[in-house]
Amino acid sequence: MEVKNDSIRPIMPPRPTAINPSNPYLAENYCKQLIDMINCFNFDLDEKSEVGLELCNFSENITMNIKKINYFNPSLIIFDGIDISSNSSVRIIQHTSQINVLLKVLPRVNTDEPKQPIGFRMEECIE
Repeated sequence: MEVKNDSIRPIMPPRPTAINPSNPYLAENYCKQLIDMINCFNFDLDEKSEVGLELCNFSENITMNIKKINYFNPSLIIFDGIDISSNSSVRIIQHTSQINVLLKVLPRVNTDEPKQPIGFRMEECIE
């Protein structure tokens, strides 16, 4: 696991994704902001690494290889992925006011497949 350069990464991209100004507190907006921040973190990673996510507000921390992030307006964020410690599929549903995440550099699970730009794809709102 290597970082391409050791300079300090920006927290947000130069042109962040536009959020819904009529209601900036929707889960959709939080989801877009999370993806922007993860894109910035992922930018410096080599081809053998990808972004992992550690959720910090459970009794024990859970490190996930994220496959997908969804949202359910007005206030739920859904993380789908693989729990690194047990190699099992997990889905975590959290209220936007409870999200605390630690982005980590993880080895890619399958280096034979093309690297996804941010390790997952944002899906449309679950309806």
